Amino acid sequence: MQKSLEKKLYLGGFVDFSTVDIPGRSSAVIFLSGCNFDCSFCQNSHILSLSSGKLVSLEKIVSMIEKNFLIEAVSITGGEPCAQESVVDLCFLLKEKGYYVNIDTNGSFPEIVKKLIGIVDKFSLDIKCAFERYPEVSRAKNPDVAQLVKNSYHIINNSEVDFEVRTTVLRQLVWEKDVIKISEFLKANDFRGTYIIQQFFNSENVREPLRMATPPSVKEVLELAQIAIGRGLKKVGTRTRELGYQLLNPLD
Repeated sequence: MQKSLEKKLYLGGFVDFSTVDIPGRSSAVIFLSGCNFDCSFCQNSHILSLSSGKLVSLEKIVSMIEKNFLIEAVSITGGEPCAQESVVDLCFLLKEKGYYVNIDTNGSFPEIVKKLIGIVDKFSLDIKCAFERYPEVSRAKNPDVAQLVKNSYHIINNSEVDFEVRTTVLRQLVWEKDVIKISEFLKANDFRGTYIIQQFFNSENVREPLRMATPPSVKEVLELAQIAIGRGLKKVGTRTRELGYQLLNPLD
């Protein structure tokens, strides 16, 4: 199957080398513009609008990555990468080049997620909060957004691709009750991947009033992760600024 290099994507940012986005792999990070969510704790709010990015050809994006011979993987994030359908073509081209490809997604485009199965190596799915709170937390316009995220979850979980579900926590918005309900959903739906509790941290792009919010401590993040373990999940980890990525109970 041939994919066209002439297609384009709205590119919001690019990091040519990272060792933290995909644990154990040196990676480039592509930030695609545009998102259908408006989460108040978003650290990339400056690229939520599609027009915030520059329209760049797939050929140009691939060439940017190839300049660094140390890169073995590519993480595609945003914004919401699946909001731009040409991300499927980009992933296909990157796989042809031999890269390990990860997609970060909010899960609200299950039809694109389905197209990416068999192409990408890993999905990192954000489950933002307890599903009944999605309208409040995601501020998405689609009232059925929680069901779309569930649909994406099942598509990914029923495949063989590497799978990470993650929840960003901060006491003012997403905390213990959300972690409990998400953990129970994952357990009830035979989750085969790794559940990551992520530490919220401030940046200049986080909007008021959360820009002044105190990030949870490492201790608090670990305590929330232990709640997930207590709900029967087999692989749980944390991601914090202080300690990076930690897998707490790897499955032997």
